[in-house]
Amino acid sequence: MAEGGSSPCTGGTTVKIAIAMYNFKTREEDELAFEKGEIIRVLNKVNDGWWYASSLRTEAAGLIPSNYVKTLDDEENEQMAPVGEDEGSEGQCAKSPASDQTISDSTSDTKPLEERSEGHCATPLASNQDTSDSISDTKPLEEERWFFTGIDWREAEEMILEPEYNVGTFLIRESISRPGSYTLSVRHWDPTLGNRVLHYKIETSPSGYYCNSRVKFISLQEMVKYYRENTDGLCQRLSSSSIRRQRRCRSQSGGSEIAREALRLGPGSVGEAWMDINKVQRKVFVRVRDLQTSSQDDFRREAEVRRGLQHERLVSFLGMVITSEPMLIISEFMVKGNLNNYLRNDLGKQLEPVVLIDFATQIAQGMVYMEENSYIHRDLRSANVFLSETLECKIGGLSLARKLESNKYILENDAKIAVKWAAPEVFLKGYHTTQSDIWAFGVLLMELVMGGHSPYPGGKTFPGV
Repeated sequence: MAEGGSSPCTGGTTVKIAIAMYNFKTREEDELAFEKGEIIRVLNKVNDGWWYASSLRTEAAGLIPSNYVKTLDDEENEQMAPVGEDEGSEGQCAKSPASDQTISDSTSDTKPLEERSEGHCATPLASNQDTSDSISDTKPLEEERWFFTGIDWREAEEMILEPEYNVGTFLIRESISRPGSYTLSVRHWDPTLGNRVLHYKIETSPSGYYCNSRVKFISLQEMVKYYRENTDGLCQRLSSSSIRRQRRCRSQSGGSEIAREALRLGPGSVGEAWMDINKVQRKVFVRVRDLQTSSQDDFRREAEVRRGLQHERLVSFLGMVITSEPMLIISEFMVKGNLNNYLRNDLGKQLEPVVLIDFATQIAQGMVYMEENSYIHRDLRSANVFLSETLECKIGGLSLARKLESNKYILENDAKIAVKWAAPEVFLKGYHTTQSDIWAFGVLLMELVMGGHSPYPGGKTFPGV
């Protein structure tokens, strides 16, 4: 139920601060790793040996051995009652996966993540909602028909916007790049824009889950129950939860060698095709190895790099055909094309500054992911950023991307360089670093401000050398 007092999970609990006395490495996925001297927030005493806690440094949460930490006052918290014996029942925290409990102290009003401007919200549905998908208090989250892992915003929207579903159809998905973070996606009718999907970030705190800080829930199941009866800040009530497609994680459903026969060329331009993914026909983009400019080894290396990069802000890699010619790399299809062309067309010229800032933020998120995983892009520019139907930015053009084995990547003798986006060290010293990508990102910001026109106007145009 919605929070009216204290939830069973944290009811009556005084959150205590502790100091890690030793390093602790996890053995189970629901445990929390920490280092000696790290500050830990103790949330619940599961039993004498294990406590549920979160790290103030990483905001990750999980189970910790109680004898590895020392509370600041060195006294047991008398209000920290252990959970009951019926493990898995509503509101309990014992041995729940750490990915289900990411702690954040932030509070926010209920706002769609992708809503670019204020708009009219549809009238809430009447009481004739589809509740055939009953929610059990003891059912694991992974068994709820409305809960998905391994899908991004685009995949969520494709599923929800299928003709068989009505306004109010929803799902909750776990973030691919930030396990333990959740988003509620709801089908909505806008008088101007028509059918669309609004995404609401679900925050978590020691007292529960929430989209609106005024009302919190001990579980996502309780949240769904509540919003089936109330709008309370959402664009409308939740309705059908009968979606049950693409349950497999993207890294399992894609990213490996696929049968060439699984692809069906589309009627559109070269590169478009259709592929059966988890029994759903999806439009995809197919890149064919250029026999004149790309060797088999280079193409295989690109495929391996693409397979190692999975993030919401990168164009999804769906599979490859590299055991026979012609070699293929299959990626998700980005409906709006590349950012450079979009900025130059009539719609792009009307974009508000806040939208351009949002574009820059999304691109930065993708580049941060690459840096954190020791990859460099080497060809970041607006022509290599692509847009979804809902103007979601994703970084593509990864044919030159490489994993750094040291702090720099030495250029090959025949390496191509996008001159206007290249950092000075690329020319002067012949290598790329993460800082080179940061330079290119700065030039991309110029493109955003200049409506997609070439940076350094008036100079000679050198697309690459």
